[in-house]
Amino acid sequence: MGVEVIAVAGRRELSFDGFRFPLPAEIGDASALALAHHGVTAWHLLRTCAHLRQGESVVVHDAAVGVGALAVQLAVSFGAGRVVATAPTQAQRRLAVRLGADVAVDSSAPGLTERLLTGGLVDVVVGLTPIPLPAGRLPTRPLPTGPLPSGPLPSGPLPSEPLPTGPVPTGAEPTGAESTGAEPIGAELIGAELTGAELTGWQPSAGFPTHPGPVDGALALLAPFGRLVFHGEPVDVDPVRLGSRAVVGFRFADCLAKPEMVVAALSELTGLTSAGRLHPLAPARTTR
Repeated sequence: MGVEVIAVAGRRELSFDGFRFPLPAEIGDASALALAHHGVTAWHLLRTCAHLRQGESVVVHDAAVGVGALAVQLAVSFGAGRVVATAPTQAQRRLAVRLGADVAVDSSAPGLTERLLTGGLVDVVVGLTPIPLPAGRLPTRPLPTGPLPSGPLPSGPLPSEPLPTGPVPTGAEPTGAESTGAEPIGAELIGAELTGAELTGWQPSAGFPTHPGPVDGALALLAPFGRLVFHGEPVDVDPVRLGSRAVVGFRFADCLAKPEMVVAALSELTGLTSAGRLHPLAPARTTR
């Protein structure tokens, strides 16, 4: 998507994908270009995807560049109760605090999840970062090496008890065991019930993934009814682990089919920028 600032009849406008938006004179070209993409994305992550409410706590990843830098400022403007930023360098963390974050946490050091949890669970996480789950949440016994057990499975006939005849008794719902005379589970079929533990010698802990990813780390930070919002490529989410939490993705291109969504975002973004409450940071190339 090409974004440019153009002059039309003495007025400056943002132009992209056939869409045009008038710019206030006090907003420079580079700031306008940052608002067109990063700003609209950050705005919709908090307003449309997270439905951020007054007083809620927010974690913003990559909080000193692009979308993250604007998300920190918007969260403050929207009345967040506590904004926690993450960034890999000390300079970026200092910048995130200047932009309005209450605290900035080093995202490059081990133990990020534990440090973020010292302030308690949060309501909204903006962005994804490859952070591990807290210590003790993952199984500690290593996976065994070497081939799986060899040899044929136990053999033997299937249960031979004949099916019962006659009407089904009233007042009871027949199950597999009642209708066949035996419960046809794996134990009867092969002589033993084989689970993941028997095949690998290791039993995963319930409720947490074997190989945690960015989504799992973010979910570990969320309070019940919390929301993880992110932009970019889609991710795999196991609904079993969500509980009363939501994962919402955002793609800027989807807004272009609904110009009113772009107008709503840019109207508030340019107003906040003109008032000096929002400072777009991302460098951008101006095209005329």
